[in-house]
Amino acid sequence: EVILVANNEINIKDNAKLSSSSGQFENVSLKDSNFSQPNSLKLIGDNSDHAAVLAVSDLSYLVTERQKSAAIDGASINIAPSGIVATRGSLSIDSVGDIQLGNGVQAEHASWDLGAAKVAFGSTGANQEGLIIEDSLINKLQSAKDITIKSASDIDIYQGLVLGATGGINAIDIRSDRVNNFAGDTASSITANKILLNGNIGVVPVHEDGQGTIEFNAKEIELNRGQLGFSGFSTINLNSSGVVVSRGDGGVSTAGDMNVTASAITADSGSHARLDALNGTLKLLSANTQAPSRDTFAAGGTLDISAKAIIDEAKILMPSGVVSLSATNSLALQDNAIIDAAGINPNLAVTGSNGGSIHLESEGSLVASSGTKLDVS
Repeated sequence: EVILVANNEINIKDNAKLSSSSGQFENVSLKDSNFSQPNSLKLIGDNSDHAAVLAVSDLSYLVTERQKSAAIDGASINIAPSGIVATRGSLSIDSVGDIQLGNGVQAEHASWDLGAAKVAFGSTGANQEGLIIEDSLINKLQSAKDITIKSASDIDIYQGLVLGATGGINAIDIRSDRVNNFAGDTASSITANKILLNGNIGVVPVHEDGQGTIEFNAKEIELNRGQLGFSGFSTINLNSSGVVVSRGDGGVSTAGDMNVTASAITADSGSHARLDALNGTLKLLSANTQAPSRDTFAAGGTLDISAKAIIDEAKILMPSGVVSLSATNSLALQDNAIIDAAGINPNLAVTGSNGGSIHLESEGSLVASSGTKLDVS
């Protein structure tokens, strides 16, 4: 394991090499269990807001965290065209200054942590700041085991982005104020076994209409912290063959349409999730998979869903929780819609929890089909 931290700059010069043992020797074996969860590499102290980190590890999945919020400028990272950074374990590249990666990053099947003041997929040809992820680096990311992408501000998309289409990525963790589409009427997709969507805490994203579409495909989608905004998209799709679950006070918002497909939608105890399609239609759809047993869901979460129009035919499982659906135009609950906020009675417990509450509001029409099920018992 090699960890470089600098207040001004990190340079890997031509013909220099930074490598873990797995990056040098093919016979080095790695324990999958060491990389199953991120291990925080925390920068602390007065300079934690602007220092840069370049690290390779065969011991754990290093993800850089800062004690202080990232500055708008700071130390830079430069890997020269003939410089090499190699590992099959984990790679952490985190800087709020300029980042130049050259062509020498060799991290096939590794767990990647990429952090910058701003992140862009594709180039405008102009002088862009932060981390620019162009086709050569996107191709390397396709073989990653895990990917964390952190932006202290926005993530900009300048081309149709396809990440994880081969289905080999375990988890993709996105952390940003907002994801912006500058590629016009193009389609982007991000696929992994698990997708985690995080906004930067305390930031209220600004949204603009657009023509692009983006979809997230996973076995589980987690909304963890902060409100992640999407701007410049006509439609965003959250497609989970399992659950869409809130693990903290997080959510997703857009000015356009949003489609959420899952076997069940839920929120953990004490968490507060928001799904907002400010000027569009928000559809809650049921995946063609079996939802987990109700007794596996946590009790006491909060879920707020708002849009111009809401069409619900999904299964919302929120034991002893609070569920609110608010539309400015129309709210329709279809035959297969289930909103379950009933209490729970754990095995061996003397008493269970009380039922929660369901709030349905529309400034226009509100229609519930005969097959709709609402439960607060």
